[in-house]
Amino acid sequence: MADSPKVDFPYTHFFLNSTTAVTISGPHIQTFDASTGKLIASTVGREGLAPFGPIRVAAVDRDAKHLITAADDKMLKLWRVDALELVNERELPKRPTALNFTQDGQTIVVADKFGDVFSYPLEHVPQNPPAAPAEETKNASHENPSGGRLILGHVSLLNAFVLSADEKYILTADRDEHIRVSWYPQGYTIESYCLGHTSFVSALHVPDSSPDLLISGGGDPVLKVWDWLSGRLKRDIAIREVVVPYIKVKPAKRTPWRLGTDGAEGSGSKGKGRKKGKKGKGKGKQQEEEEHPESTPAEEVEESAPVAEQPSEDETPVLAISQIKSWGTHVVFSAFGATALFSFALPKLDSTPPDIHIVEFGQPVLGFTIQDDGLVWACLDNGWEGSSGTKVWLSRLDADGKVYYTLHDLHALTDQSSLLN
Repeated sequence: MADSPKVDFPYTHFFLNSTTAVTISGPHIQTFDASTGKLIASTVGREGLAPFGPIRVAAVDRDAKHLITAADDKMLKLWRVDALELVNERELPKRPTALNFTQDGQTIVVADKFGDVFSYPLEHVPQNPPAAPAEETKNASHENPSGGRLILGHVSLLNAFVLSADEKYILTADRDEHIRVSWYPQGYTIESYCLGHTSFVSALHVPDSSPDLLISGGGDPVLKVWDWLSGRLKRDIAIREVVVPYIKVKPAKRTPWRLGTDGAEGSGSKGKGRKKGKKGKGKGKQQEEEEHPESTPAEEVEESAPVAEQPSEDETPVLAISQIKSWGTHVVFSAFGATALFSFALPKLDSTPPDIHIVEFGQPVLGFTIQDDGLVWACLDNGWEGSSGTKVWLSRLDADGKVYYTLHDLHALTDQSSLLN
């Protein structure tokens, strides 16, 4: 629409229900009518909202009433979706790596870069002065300025988590190959481990059609399918040979601060700042990072993508799975820096390896979502060299789990797609 505030950033997050579409571009949020594509609300140019860099993580509750976001300022912001009204904000102890709502929308669960998971009530009443930390929070790797409840902690950076369908368990994955199944909210009770990854784990998904299964992926050449309650590996699905040819983005070259000398030489002020953040209760994290400098956290791959370069022919692209989602028995996944989406039918235990289908866009895929009818919305990097400038592309999953283009068949939704682009 002519009166829509102009947003030059690509869409990094996209949420859609039957009535509303929520898009996030850099530090900005916009909402659209899902049937007409008409702009409902926007934070672009709004007074009193000073953005602090791009929004890194976000989630919408099941009823699409509330949106939560967090950027590098570590402020967890709660928005009312209909008018993008800022309901409340609270300071997080460390930068979040993943967050979500519980099914009733009354609790927010946040994982952070120090490996801890906290929960927060939807309503936030600032404490002045701050209350003394609860006994359970004293076991966290850092103090919580907003009184969050500690659920559990890993000894390294958490990349992903997912709650079971009945919300009795929380499944967490870190950069050191570990997947843990814990009780929720009594995270101190560990039910099982899903062990077998040889690289970082960056994506977890429990299919609605098979809530007893977990699909995990990261830097390994395979996706793994688990019986997560027992921790038993059911099968591997080879993906590397299919995915790597479509990875067109490489992380920007930089020297990790932990390889420098006290962060003084060759690391700059950013290196000093990050090292300073390790002070306090560390649960051995700093020592662990120094002992494993060769590890490649998915967070670093993701953060480098916006300033990434095209890989040269003699460089091996970095494989890191970014998202895994499903529609019925069909699974769709993406990889950081890849210009395609990949899909397959979830195989039975004794079946042959599934065929992996590919839909290529010519631009890096920054995120995607799947509607209940199998419509796939892919957010693309419209600033990529040689791209068409498209921000959103619509595709559809067929009965065989193959993704194909259907932009011209979408009628009313075509108008919305044109508007978003």
